Amino acid sequence: MSSVALPETLKKIGDKAFEYVPHLKSIYIPESVIEIGEGVFGRSKHLIIHGKKGSCAIEYAKKHHFSYVEE
Repeated sequence: MSSVALPETLKKIGDKAFEYVPHLKSIYIPESVIEIGEGVFGRSKHLIIHGKKGSCAIEYAKKHHFSYVEE
């Protein structure tokens, strides 16, 4: 799996949810997500997080030094 688009109804991404998905390159996290757990993307080295400007997704990407695209 290299790309994921999470559903608009999702509120939380639990700890280590994608830890064992090392080939994940791109993920869209909707504005509905208000909490992202610890170590969610632990083994993803070249991940790009897509999300709305000012969203939890973009703040997470900045904090954890992931590349991101504001949509």
